Amino acid sequence: MCLHNDIEVKIIPPVTDWINGELNVKQIKSVKIEELLGRKPIQLDQDKIKNQLAGKTVLVTGAAGSIGSGLVDQIAKYYPEKIIMLDQAETPLYDLELRMQNQYGSSMMEIVIGDIRDEVRMRNLFQEFKPSFVYHAAAYKHVPMMEDNPSEAIRANVLGSKTIADLSEEFE
Repeated sequence: MCLHNDIEVKIIPPVTDWINGELNVKQIKSVKIEELLGRKPIQLDQDKIKNQLAGKTVLVTGAAGSIGSGLVDQIAKYYPEKIIMLDQAETPLYDLELRMQNQYGSSMMEIVIGDIRDEVRMRNLFQEFKPSFVYHAAAYKHVPMMEDNPSEAIRANVLGSKTIADLSEEFE
């Protein structure tokens, strides 16, 4: 948000590192976004990704979530024939559909309401669309809530993921 609004972000060292207990202006440094990663940035091979995705059918599970919608945004830039946006959350999926139609038109988008825990529904989806690539982002991610509801976490994050992985392998 700061980058988008041209706000410069600075970082100061911990109080224990201040010179004689006082902060010196020289100790204030600009933050480089790469430093926030805690690792070296990954350089994507744009041509390889384009060659893989262009003209293909791509399934994104959990498409309306924070990670899934980011994937949809990135994948669309490589002009797949179709992006199948799968989620169980109707309103966020509808919002994503409208946003993507605005940017790319409706021809490459396919909206599917469904739950990765429903093996029959997922099998039908794979049979109908025959995705070439699957980006699996459907999951419960709020750990404290899932600790209070472990059976649901296991059903979605383990068994649902297994269903998607098994069908991906089965349908190549």
